[in-house]
Amino acid sequence: MDTVLILGGLLGIIIGVVTLINATTKHRKKKSSLTLIAFSAVALLTGSGLLPENGQLMPTTSQTSTLNRQDTSAEPTNQTGTTAREDEESSQQSLKKREALKKELAKLNYAGKQTITINKEQPTFTKAELTTKNGAWEKYYPLDTLNRATGAEALLNQSLMPTEKRGDISKVKPTGWRNKKIGGSYLYNRSHLIGFALAGENANWQNLITGTRQLNNPEMLRFEMDIKYYLEQDKKHFVRYEVTPVFRNDELLARGVHLMAQSVNSDAIKINVYIFNVQAGVKLNYQDGSSQILD
Repeated sequence: MDTVLILGGLLGIIIGVVTLINATTKHRKKKSSLTLIAFSAVALLTGSGLLPENGQLMPTTSQTSTLNRQDTSAEPTNQTGTTAREDEESSQQSLKKREALKKELAKLNYAGKQTITINKEQPTFTKAELTTKNGAWEKYYPLDTLNRATGAEALLNQSLMPTEKRGDISKVKPTGWRNKKIGGSYLYNRSHLIGFALAGENANWQNLITGTRQLNNPEMLRFEMDIKYYLEQDKKHFVRYEVTPVFRNDELLARGVHLMAQSVNSDAIKINVYIFNVQAGVKLNYQDGSSQILD
């Protein structure tokens, strides 16, 4: 079709020019000849693609680039100076890394040191995860299909700390709860992921695991007390906190807990550790929580 238009346009121009010459020679009106030339020129341009069939001018290359380019300069930013989309992507990447770390920690076996440092004890929270724009908060993840606690995190502040005495949690029986007395004291505690002193949680199944006496005190407690002391110094102090129980496969007793904490806008609190769930002189069966006293 384009070829026909081009040929027709060229032929029309030739005929128009010849007619115009004859008309000039014979002193006739030129209007019809000029009209024919103009019509033929339009047909030629249309067929060659220089003029669209609807008669509208096409934008130039530079105009097209301008029309297609999205202006992201107006996208709103938050406290961290990044956009919400960037924060979400960063958080997702951080979550994937922590999930991968949990799998690696589950492979570890206790070798004489109950608490080991992770990443040179530097927390790996992103800037977006350290924002205080929504104030203090706490989150407890759902129990998994085996009824195991899966983790808890919070932005700690004085506003979350308890104002009443600790309540009764004896009705909570976390997975692996096969308790017994050893040397006058019970082997296991109902270990809070986020300690009662920090968030005031009592009988919350999502916040309690079966932990040895050693895991609970002194190992987890010493970190919790450092954080508690820091928070008590100023109502404006915030600490980003995350505790994840680490299970191997379908075992019911956690192999340990990954604890990470960082004070916001301060280097006062920086914790990234893995604490083995062990008890001196006792062999634990992590599959069901049963135990045997070693000779």
